[in-house]
Amino acid sequence: MSVLPFRRVFTMCLAGLGFLFAGNVVYGQTSPVGAWDLVLTGNQRGVINLTFSENGRLEGIGVLTLSTVKSNASGITNLFGSVVILGEWLFEHTNKISGFMNLITEVSTNFTTNGFSFRGTAKPARLNLKAFGFPGQINFRGVPLVETNLVDLEDATSFLGKAKAKGSPFPRLEIFQLTGVMPNFYEVEGGGPGYTFIGHLLISSQRVAALSQYRGSSSAVPAVATYVGSFNFKTRRGMLKGLDDLHPVIHYQMAPEAP
Repeated sequence: MSVLPFRRVFTMCLAGLGFLFAGNVVYGQTSPVGAWDLVLTGNQRGVINLTFSENGRLEGIGVLTLSTVKSNASGITNLFGSVVILGEWLFEHTNKISGFMNLITEVSTNFTTNGFSFRGTAKPARLNLKAFGFPGQINFRGVPLVETNLVDLEDATSFLGKAKAKGSPFPRLEIFQLTGVMPNFYEVEGGGPGYTFIGHLLISSQRVAALSQYRGSSSAVPAVATYVGSFNFKTRRGMLKGLDDLHPVIHYQMAPEAP
C-alpha cells in the first residue's frame, strides 16, 4: 500500500535533525561524515538530505517516487511519498563504505519501515552510492548539502500545479502554498478539484525537485501522489514526472503565480 507520513511524523522526527547542516569532515580515509544533498535515479527517484555521523549513524529526510510500478485494480502497490531515514554505515574496505538505511513512513497511527542496503565511495565534494531494496537498484548522486535556501519560494503567493495523466484530455489543476521547514525543505498545503492536500517539497542544488501530496482517504480521489524532476531556480518552475495510486505515469508542471 502506498503511504505518506502525516505532518505529525515529520514534526516529531525533524525536531532531532539539527545535525543536517554539520560540515563535511575528512579523516585518514576519505570519509562521508557530514551532510549531503542526494538525487536518486534508477527504480526509485527522488531527493534526500542525509547526514553521516562519526558514530556510524545516518539520518535524514526525503521525498521519493518510483520509475517502475506494479499496479492492480486496487491501485499501485509500491511505496512512494515522504520519508524519514535512519540507518548505519561503516568502512567495508579502504575508502569503500557500506551500510543500510530504513525509510520510515506512517499509515494512520502505525509506522511502516522499508529498507535499502548500500555500498559506495565518498570524496570531499561527491558521494556516490548504489542501493538495493524492494524496488530494485537505486543510484544515489550526492554533493555537500547547501546550508541556506537555494531559492526563496515562500515569497510567491501561490503556486499552480498541472497534473496530466495518460489519456486525459485536460490537465488537473491545483493551487498550493509553501511554508519553509528548513533550508530547501517546505511543507505544502493546497487543493484541487474535489480534494485538499498536504505534503512536502524538497529542492536539490542539483536542480531537481521532489513533491509529495497526501489527499485524505476518499476512494474517489487518489490518496498519495509524488513527482520528481528538473527545477529552474530563476523562474521557480518545475517539470516533474511521477505517479499516484491510480496512474503509473503523470507529468506535472509547477509554477509561481504571476506577479
